[in-house]
Amino acid sequence: MQNTKVKSATVAGLLGIFLGQFGAHSWYLGKKKQGIAHVCLFAAAMIILIIGMVMAVSATTSPYSYYRAATSGTANAAVILCLLGWFIMFGNAIWALVEAIILFVQGDAGLAAKGYAVATPYNPAAPVAPTTGQPAPATTGAAPAAATTTPTQTAAQPVAGAQAQPTAPTPVAPQPKQPMNPATKKKIILGVIIGVATLVAIIIICVVIAIVSHVDYGEAYRQAKDLKDDVAELYTAYDCERVVSNVNSDWTSESNYNKYIEACKDDTAGIDDKIAELEKTAGVRKDSAVKTAFDKFKKEYAAVVPSSEELNSKLELYKTWHSYVVAVDDLSASDTDAEIQSAANILINSGNDTFKTYGEGWLEKTMEYVRAYRAYQNSSYSDSNRTQLRDDMYSKQTAQRTWVSENKPDITELAPLNFSDTTKMYNAYRDFYELLTATYEEHYNSGSGDCSELRDVVYCS
Repeated sequence: MQNTKVKSATVAGLLGIFLGQFGAHSWYLGKKKQGIAHVCLFAAAMIILIIGMVMAVSATTSPYSYYRAATSGTANAAVILCLLGWFIMFGNAIWALVEAIILFVQGDAGLAAKGYAVATPYNPAAPVAPTTGQPAPATTGAAPAAATTTPTQTAAQPVAGAQAQPTAPTPVAPQPKQPMNPATKKKIILGVIIGVATLVAIIIICVVIAIVSHVDYGEAYRQAKDLKDDVAELYTAYDCERVVSNVNSDWTSESNYNKYIEACKDDTAGIDDKIAELEKTAGVRKDSAVKTAFDKFKKEYAAVVPSSEELNSKLELYKTWHSYVVAVDDLSASDTDAEIQSAANILINSGNDTFKTYGEGWLEKTMEYVRAYRAYQNSSYSDSNRTQLRDDMYSKQTAQRTWVSENKPDITELAPLNFSDTTKMYNAYRDFYELLTATYEEHYNSGSGDCSELRDVVYCS
């Protein structure tokens, strides 16, 4: 027998329901290991909850911008720790509840079967008193007088001359409580376990859905606010537009044009990366309305600004072509072959097949004209071929100009850049930013320091 003290299944069950977190029912029944396990689970859950709450408080009391990244991670860790603590505590309570239900179902008979001393143990071997109304046979004392009667005398007939005595009511022995059918007991326990497991699964699913569906707009707002300045600068600056409009201008010096090129690169530098990072934030990914507005801006931006790699490649072509335009403008038929060759090499060595083909053709036609020009200029007025040389010079000049007009590549078609109208791009971003800001004001994380709060009203500029 595990314990000589009288135990009650009802008391143990009640302890399991109300104090099961501390293992009170286990301690009551002398199950020290289970009691220690319950206490350890409760203590672990409380420690984890306290740590999570401390981290949550520290994450919401850091208004400075350079703490934002750290506090964001701290807040996420705090949520995970709090959920873990509540899960352990809830699991410990469910375990105690199941044990309490089993105690109620088994009753004192179940405790007695396990060797516990109970108030009314059930002994199936104990004799059962008759229920026919006859008195139970005496187990001690002298034999009854009716035993000396003659064979012809029955127990129901009184002895002659004796006075009839009234018959006393026959005491009925109390019926012992029958134990529950083991099969029924197993079904009840199994049903309770399945029900509790289903409840736990539903709670876990709800918690997971709540975590997954929760949207933190703070990071999206901060990145969008940073990107706003770049978009506004691209909208108001005209460096990229000057790159396109002045590419064929020989009035724009090469040094000034190269400044436009570099300024355009600076205006667009890093915007692609910022847009990509903004697209990854939860505020953009999980909110359909915000995502739609963002996609519209992204489409309008792509129509104006190509990817960084493509833009840099096109700007190099624009720079090469403008250098060639300026070099050709400074040439004359009296220049040396080396100077003419140098101008053609700008296109021939550009790495672009279209430029190379045109540069080689231009060089050939130009040299034909230059040679005819030199032949005419070197002839004397008395030369009989002077008129023919002059006509040949004009013919070669016309042929060169005709070939140029027919074969000169259009750089704006070869490497199109559309910086002339950034209004749609800017308006699309403004709409996206205003929607994201309004949404963040509705779901503001108090204490983040991103916006201003006045009487429970949030203002994000």
